[in-house]
Amino acid sequence: MLERVGIPMRRGAVALLVVATLGLVLAVSSVSAHSPPGSVFWLECTQTEEPEGSIHPYVTLKAPTDYWSHFYAYWHTGEWEADESDYFPRDGDEIHSTNKEADLSEYVVFYETKYDNLLEGPERYWAYYTPTKMTDMTHWQHDNKCPMTITDTDWFFTGIEVLSTPSDGTYYVGEAIEVAAILGFGVDGVENNPTMRIWLDNARRDVVYDRLEGGWRDQAGYLQEQRLVFKYVVKPTDVDANGIEISGGLKTDFTEHFIPAWPQGDIKYTSLSGHKVDGSSLHPRTNQPDVSITSTPSGNDQTYNAGSSIDFALTFPVAIDVRGYPALAIE
Repeated sequence: MLERVGIPMRRGAVALLVVATLGLVLAVSSVSAHSPPGSVFWLECTQTEEPEGSIHPYVTLKAPTDYWSHFYAYWHTGEWEADESDYFPRDGDEIHSTNKEADLSEYVVFYETKYDNLLEGPERYWAYYTPTKMTDMTHWQHDNKCPMTITDTDWFFTGIEVLSTPSDGTYYVGEAIEVAAILGFGVDGVENNPTMRIWLDNARRDVVYDRLEGGWRDQAGYLQEQRLVFKYVVKPTDVDANGIEISGGLKTDFTEHFIPAWPQGDIKYTSLSGHKVDGSSLHPRTNQPDVSITSTPSGNDQTYNAGSSIDFALTFPVAIDVRGYPALAIE
């Protein structure tokens, strides 16, 4: 049963009030998850994307246009990609409308994010309310929460650098291509598995984060020119006769698309001639691996008896991609 509070009554307005109330009941009974403003209490996701360390993200709870009284709800935060280390939580905070907000039939609820010195990329959390008797006029919960996005202020780079140098200008199978994104500001750590893109003859390869290295401190003690290093190991199917292309966008576990991370947008390096790829063969220097025996004879006379295992190790100068069942001949 719907409860109406503080409705002014006038002589001769009874019939009008009954009609309006019946109309409201009909609207409630047919409401959907995307009800139009004015028919029910509804949550507007107003300003839901802000940098870390901001006090500005907010949502707006709006009352039906014919509701003329104070209202309130209980407000919460919910972990999603971000957790409580990234924002200040609300745990059932009871927030009432002011006189002015009651007159406007809406009130604003602010949320606050925390700043940290971690490279994370954008992350989201939930802002939502628990209805009370005043605000639960429809008994549906579909639109009572908003996704809030924290943008990462550490997600800022000044350039790209290729760290690896193939000996003859070509990467062979098993060799690593290392690319660094140069950070505009130093960070304390990296989360959410950032990846970068390279292109081999128009075929995209995702280069995974490997390590954080380098940097120097300025007079104020801030770390500068730190490098976020990405690594890709050449596979047998990789070929690029003209040289790799690097596309500067980055993504994390929580981003669906690659995001330009430079002030001027996406940075690209094309046809890097000193960085060709031939994954169809091993590098010539890997044809002669070092061979060593890793097992020890069990016999007293240092002899392998029948049924004993002789173990060998082949050590290559670079990483290789082993497929099938390699065999070693001995005499």
